[in-house]
Amino acid sequence: MGRSWPLADPASPFGYVHVDQYTLHHPQWSNIFALGDVANLPTSETGAAIRRQAPVVVANLLAARRGETPPARYDGYTSCPLVTAHNRMLLAEFDYDLTPRPSFPFLNTMKPATTCGCSNAMGCRRCTGTRCSAAGSESPGTGWQHGGMGMSTSTGMGNGMRVGSGAMAGDGRCAGLAVTAAQGTLSDAQKATLAAMAQEEKLAHDLYATFADTYPAAVFDHVATAENQHLTAVRTLLQRYGITDPTAGEPIGQFSDRTVQATYDKLLSQGRTGQAAALGVGQQVERADIGDLTAALDGLSAPDATQVYQHLLTASQQHLTAFTRWTTR
Repeated sequence: MGRSWPLADPASPFGYVHVDQYTLHHPQWSNIFALGDVANLPTSETGAAIRRQAPVVVANLLAARRGETPPARYDGYTSCPLVTAHNRMLLAEFDYDLTPRPSFPFLNTMKPATTCGCSNAMGCRRCTGTRCSAAGSESPGTGWQHGGMGMSTSTGMGNGMRVGSGAMAGDGRCAGLAVTAAQGTLSDAQKATLAAMAQEEKLAHDLYATFADTYPAAVFDHVATAENQHLTAVRTLLQRYGITDPTAGEPIGQFSDRTVQATYDKLLSQGRTGQAAALGVGQQVERADIGDLTAALDGLSAPDATQVYQHLLTASQQHLTAFTRWTTR
């Protein structure tokens, strides 16, 4: 549309939408917000960036509808895979000030590793310095079911906006979850359950990450990435409610709880007998997670915990389907 477009930033030669770089709010039109490729922002336009921008737009858009000042701020976070050699790369994560903002709890994204097929839509698929199963023809799923990464929205047109909170694909891949719901109240038992959820997500991630380094089935790599994202969401809740993270500082395959450690060791031993057995372990873990999440949602009233648990439940159902599909190949 060019710079003549009413919403365009005069400083943008391509007519990108003029927004405040922190609130993502148009400075002239009070009911206009923009994010992704259409917004004229001084940061790299990536899928990682829009995942941080989306919850800011949601919070500020809702505040604008209530006549309030936009409360949320976007710090310019983005990530860019940087090739350092013909088969090595690192994932640079930074904000507007170019301050490093690493976000993967199990990966040192500041250290070059063997290329593992990073993409804007997924984030890094475990650049561990070892073998990597690529997506595409190896995956039996149906692929992504959602579209492009740039959009703008208005509070005064149509029926509003729907922002995805973690679409799943048929091969186990899962988009990140932003915890946008309000904080509520948790009982002591519910806080204990939340801490246990962190252990479960780490257990699943560590198993699948290990299997991904052993077997060619791409589903392990995809689901390990998703579990990493889920653990990040659970950790957000732990921080909100002042709960100690039982997984903090624990390396892959190590757990502070002896019972969880024993479970991990047993499942890892089962999965090391062959790929079919490892897929069976994946099914077993996801079925257990589905049961635990269903029980955790019973009687839960906290909006943010409910949002995360419902997402994790849907994800576990999708992961179970993905592992089951791979057993029939």
